[in-house]
Amino acid sequence: MKQRELDRRTFAGTLGGAAVLAMTSKAAIPTMGTWLDCNVTLGQWPFRTTPLQSAAQLSKKLHEQGVTQAWAGSFEAIFQNDVQAVNLQLARVCREAPHKNLFPVATINPSLPDWQSDLVHAHEQLSMSIIRLYPNYHSYKLDDACFEDFLNLAVKRQLAIQVVVQIEDDRTQSPRMQVPPVDLKPLAKQLHHVPTAKVMILNASRPQLDAIIPSESILFDIAKIEGICALEQILETVNHERMVFGSHAPFFYWEAARLKLQESELLDRQLDAIVQGNATRWLNA
Repeated sequence: MKQRELDRRTFAGTLGGAAVLAMTSKAAIPTMGTWLDCNVTLGQWPFRTTPLQSAAQLSKKLHEQGVTQAWAGSFEAIFQNDVQAVNLQLARVCREAPHKNLFPVATINPSLPDWQSDLVHAHEQLSMSIIRLYPNYHSYKLDDACFEDFLNLAVKRQLAIQVVVQIEDDRTQSPRMQVPPVDLKPLAKQLHHVPTAKVMILNASRPQLDAIIPSESILFDIAKIEGICALEQILETVNHERMVFGSHAPFFYWEAARLKLQESELLDRQLDAIVQGNATRWLNA
């Protein structure tokens, strides 16, 4: 009896198929030295030990994977009120990283008094052109006045904005530190008021992305998009120019993000855009 031939999707869905797919996929993954990772973070996550905590370790790992630039935030900035000091430290350790592939991203907390001074310091003194926000950890919502004020000042200074939806799944969070994901639904209305804002969403799952898909100017990374052929499914309704490569390393294994591209049947031009082109265009716009 002739053995039934499995197509790639059927095989990937079988027990063990995803693991073997990593070795057998023929996707045209970009070559070494062409990756831009929009989503890495330095420092110690307080609720579990993560690998590659130092800038030197993470820089070396990314270099080995061919990442020429990684946009790096700081875990410490999530929990400290003195974000100016954290941003200063982050800029220093990225500058001293051995492979010069860490690009420091400032954290701003618009719910704090005089947050404007923190933003001006990061921009003028530290030459940081990307701001990363953690609304859920910093206790404000995207329809709060402080967020709209932040958008206006960021646009005035031509800064790019990353909104982090979540750090970890709420099922694995400490019972004493339950932090729900950011509600993205108010974002479209805010951007209607501030249409020139450059916004990128990090760590959003597929259902969470539904809130921002109609807003064609918003980019999003792939770190939390899971499932067989998940990227292909999203790109059936969304332009590939909105998707960027983000690994959420070292909280997630960097290779997990790469595998999402490897198991997806994407065109070469789509892969090149996701791995580097879209983020570069967005930042330089």
